[in-house]
Amino acid sequence: MTDEFGAGMTAHITGNHVLSSIPGDLTVDAALAQDVPPRDIWRALCEDFDVPPERQLGRDQGRRPGAGGGAGGRAGGSLR
Repeated sequence: MTDEFGAGMTAHITGNHVLSSIPGDLTVDAALAQDVPPRDIWRALCEDFDVPPERQLGRDQGRRPGAGGGAGGRAGGSLR
């Protein structure tokens, strides 16, 4: 989230933005507390904030070509 929205905005979003496609009128923090999978939360955020598909996997964190790890993007991490 910080890569996409910046640190200050991420803190605001996680505590205040109600996710439109997650049942229960939950914020990011509330959804995480209720064990909603982070992937589902991120997808909801991408939809709500119109994050383009090419940015939905986050920045490439210094991977070298041929270094393994799949077809780009990050495999793990957290929403923050």
